Amino acid sequence: MYSKLKILSNQILNRFGLNVDTSVKSSEIQDLLDLLKVKDISIPSIRIGSDNDGGYVVPDVLDNIGYCFSFGISDNCDLENQMADCGMQVYAIDGSIEGLPTKNKNIHFTKKYIGRDYSSDYIGINEWVSSCIYEKGSIMFSMDIEESEWETILDLDTSILKTVDLFVIEFHGFHLLTQKSFFKKAKNALLKLDDLFIVTNTNVNNTAPNLNLPNIRSIPSVLEVTYLAKRVMKENDIRVVEQISNERVSLNRPNDSSISV
Repeated sequence: MYSKLKILSNQILNRFGLNVDTSVKSSEIQDLLDLLKVKDISIPSIRIGSDNDGGYVVPDVLDNIGYCFSFGISDNCDLENQMADCGMQVYAIDGSIEGLPTKNKNIHFTKKYIGRDYSSDYIGINEWVSSCIYEKGSIMFSMDIEESEWETILDLDTSILKTVDLFVIEFHGFHLLTQKSFFKKAKNALLKLDDLFIVTNTNVNNTAPNLNLPNIRSIPSVLEVTYLAKRVMKENDIRVVEQISNERVSLNRPNDSSISV
């Protein structure tokens, strides 16, 4: 959960050029944001998971996916239950809860955190994913791990990432883009994904404030992103189209419907 006071403080500092690290240029930030531009495709879109927070708009490619790995559950496993009911073997991990909010025979839960701290409470992403897969098959990732996603993506073996067809993720921390260390980490993670995936949908999390920078548009501090593997596009000869699909856009929902836009 993000402190609105912290984000507001950073925003005020940026307006007056008082950020502790202002060496990241607006043009560099814009180049990073360009990596998140949506490309519409001719595959129909569907919404999976919850109606609001916990739901994502994705291309309808679920029939080809055998495994779903879910990073971060908290008190909502609507998406995981839906994927399990679709016939996927679902592997869920979250060190902050004792067990799943609801039970499903096709969901296998691990009470650990994903991360670089290899204590008994943590496990590396490559170790965990590799230990769960018992036969070859396409994979879906669902990730909402409160800013740990950047290091996790950078740690992820490319050989595993190449087996992922669909990746839905909530990115956190964009209000820190003017800080060199965060910018570099975020850029490297997004470039790694850009090599293998296209962005098919984004949705701003309306529970977190935006960051306004000089000479650049408003930046959401938290953004939900859907990635589809480029190899899936190639295998199915799917044409990338330029127009924005009203159908896809209409499936997006606010994370918190009680907050007026």
